[in-house]
Amino acid sequence: MRPGEVANTLVMTASPGKEQKGPESEAYWEAYYQKNPHPFAPTAFALEVAKQLEASGNLIELGCGNGRDAVFFGRQGLDKVLAIDQCKEEMARLNEMYGHEALIFQGTDFTTFEPEDAPRYVYSRWTIHAIDEAAEDRTLDWVARSLIPGGMFFVEARSILDDLYGKGEKVGEHAYFTDHYRRFMDKEVFADKLRSRGLEVLEVVESRGLAVHKDDDPVIIRVIARK
Repeated sequence: MRPGEVANTLVMTASPGKEQKGPESEAYWEAYYQKNPHPFAPTAFALEVAKQLEASGNLIELGCGNGRDAVFFGRQGLDKVLAIDQCKEEMARLNEMYGHEALIFQGTDFTTFEPEDAPRYVYSRWTIHAIDEAAEDRTLDWVARSLIPGGMFFVEARSILDDLYGKGEKVGEHAYFTDHYRRFMDKEVFADKLRSRGLEVLEVVESRGLAVHKDDDPVIIRVIARK
């Protein structure tokens, strides 16, 4: 799933008589990627991350969407790139069109994933802010547990300082629903979560100019951590 694009509403029952809007459904993203099927230029974040990759080890991408960054990483000489997304039909299509021995797309929920091969790198762009906090905690647990010693975790997400923060219906702490669900990142809280799981936070950047798209220049957080 590639958050940050127009989405529909998934309504989840929070309690009898009360409904709460939450992260978008698998069915929506399957339909979205049928209309937007082909990988295109890698993101600015992927280009920056690639400068820190060595040509060995495995990389796992969390929520790869239409595969734009995964296909790019698959050309960087890594031993293996495993790109995960909940959209099983899209992953099957990407495997057919772009998959090979060192680039595999897998349709599964990345928040409950347990890799068979310990990754050297884990990459998440605009996916942490598309899941609720419980799902985030599950993800951080397995990432910290699975990374090899010296392994790197790269994250990009929208900040609580972003202009969209506070707009729409509030559906949780730092979480709002406009045209779709976003849960904005507090950089200090997120960094502390990483440290509490034994990861060393090497870099935290919070700025505009990192993920400009047309007229949209959001306040973005980039985090690099090492086990």
